[in-house]
Amino acid sequence: MTHTTSVEAPYIGEGVSTNLRVSPVLMRMCAIRFGKLEEGPRYWYDPTALAVEDEDVLLQLARCVTKGPLAGRALTLVASPEPQGETGDASIADRRADRVAGYLVNHGVAPARVTTSTPDVDAGAFLRDGRVEVRLAGR
Repeated sequence: MTHTTSVEAPYIGEGVSTNLRVSPVLMRMCAIRFGKLEEGPRYWYDPTALAVEDEDVLLQLARCVTKGPLAGRALTLVASPEPQGETGDASIADRRADRVAGYLVNHGVAPARVTTSTPDVDAGAFLRDGRVEVRLAGR
């Protein structure tokens, strides 16, 4: 896994769970199915823990990029901080992205095919909702 500290304004994909957002390209090409979306992120007692619905979505993504229609393609995870203060808590956002990346790697995605990044907080052109956005790399 690699990590970059800044990305251009991210494409805001579909909210598929309380903690994840997935790009429309991945949703369509991987035929991602998800349950009812609640109002906002929920990280239980551990602010980086994955909820059951997160694991379901991530398992579908892992299968898609390892054995499915996007086999061998890379993913980018963009960690969006929550709106706490001026810049949000980037360290929690980074740990959330690392948790998502770890889940994908543990389910067969090669570490070199998962990149995490943090939006440029100064640009302000991202959704501060605490979710980890999953994109097809290069899109």
